[in-house]
Amino acid sequence: MARKTGNGKDKSFCRLGKADQTVQSRALKCLALAGSAHQLICGYPCRAFGRGVLLGIGLLWVATGVSIVADPPGFYDRTPGLVMMGPYSVHFIRDVGLAFIAAGTATVVGAWQYNRRLALAGAGWPFLHTLFHLQIWSHRGFPIDGIAAFDFIAVIAPAFLAVMLAARLSGRLADNDPTPGKALSR
Repeated sequence: MARKTGNGKDKSFCRLGKADQTVQSRALKCLALAGSAHQLICGYPCRAFGRGVLLGIGLLWVATGVSIVADPPGFYDRTPGLVMMGPYSVHFIRDVGLAFIAAGTATVVGAWQYNRRLALAGAGWPFLHTLFHLQIWSHRGFPIDGIAAFDFIAVIAPAFLAVMLAARLSGRLADNDPTPGKALSR
């Protein structure tokens, strides 16, 4: 690793042997990959990709809610671990479905309009739902089983990702922004 001095010459920060240079090279490659992943989620060049992922998560939540409302017994029967939570209640299950529809709609509209606050509000219920699932998992003793895998894929990861992407949402000029040229940062 070198840096330029005032006279334009490279000045090495440290002198490394050949084996150390290989370790350093591997470490730099790992940092580059981590930086690329961070840029993919949070960086300016990939902002449109993150917005697209946020739209997709919101649409997934809407579709999930619609399927829950349309077929409560099917949702109860096919969701891993749900039977362990108590007896079937069509009222409770439809409430969950409607919450997913509302959260997904707010997330989609917020992402579509570059409205950070609305997108975060939409991701709020699924995020709180995720915290509840983590609490249930802790009471089960943190087993690595099918229920935990399903929760991670279908509940935990999308909620955390949506909150992270919604928090980074910005970049388009608002049509009704009183200060022209100011990027929307709601």
